[in-house]
Amino acid sequence: TKHAKVYCFGIFEHLKLNEEDKTMEAIWEIMQWSLQALFDGGWPGRDHRGRRYDDVAPRSAEARRADKPLANGLFGVLWSIKGDLEHYAKAFRLTHYSPAQPCCLCPAGIGVDNTMRYTNVRSYALWKKKTYSAEEWHEQQAHKHPIFRLPNLSVLNIEVDELRTMHLGTTGRMLGNTVWLLCYEVLT
Repeated sequence: TKHAKVYCFGIFEHLKLNEEDKTMEAIWEIMQWSLQALFDGGWPGRDHRGRRYDDVAPRSAEARRADKPLANGLFGVLWSIKGDLEHYAKAFRLTHYSPAQPCCLCPAGIGVDNTMRYTNVRSYALWKKKTYSAEEWHEQQAHKHPIFRLPNLSVLNIEVDELRTMHLGTTGRMLGNTVWLLCYEVLT
């Protein structure tokens, strides 16, 4: 329905063979093909490899449904992808959060220019005015993940999981450091 979040698939890490096997690449190719059909609002006339159903399996259910409206003319949109920063780096080949330019949303980094440092959150921080548009981001992606081939999807649809980023991530480390500081430096 239009009010539901749908879990599409999951896979345990130990079931992936290795990077050369391209297990996840194959799965994401199929997911992208399926989500593209959902976005287009019609049953696909081709399989995920681009072969026409009329040629491959002319009597199949897929061939009979090919190019017909899906869900009475309605369509669906993948609106956001939720996860933590490590998941985005590993699963979607987005910028890893630890190098000199950790942000995939803007050109912030750890360079000499203080106005472009990602740690500078002041109102005059220049990086805040240089956030990428969806078009700019797509132009920069040399090895784009298959899911980002969807026409409406870019890094702007990424939703950071607050639990892992804040409570189990930054906030947890800050609180741990505060307790350590109190126990070993202040109260000794």
